[in-house]
Amino acid sequence: MDHWHQAMPGRILDVRYDALVADPEGVMRQVLDFCGLPWDAAATTLDRPGAVATASSPQMRGGIIRNRKAAWAPYADKLGPLLEGLAPWREPSSAS
Repeated sequence: MDHWHQAMPGRILDVRYDALVADPEGVMRQVLDFCGLPWDAAATTLDRPGAVATASSPQMRGGIIRNRKAAWAPYADKLGPLLEGLAPWREPSSAS
């Protein structure tokens, strides 16, 4: 992302998933404001009419995953070396 921030200064908004999960309305207000769009409460809901025609359609139906750790916890022993390698770039709040 450093490349894109340098290539397009002020045009990239970083959104942390954990912040979105904790405060969907607050984060979506930031996103819409960043894009120059008015607030719309529909931005915080996944309920949409019709089909979702992407590979993420099962995720759309499942809603926001509030406990991401549960998804990767069974693989924690195998992810140890990767997590150690990424440690210098991880933010303290993402250490779960």
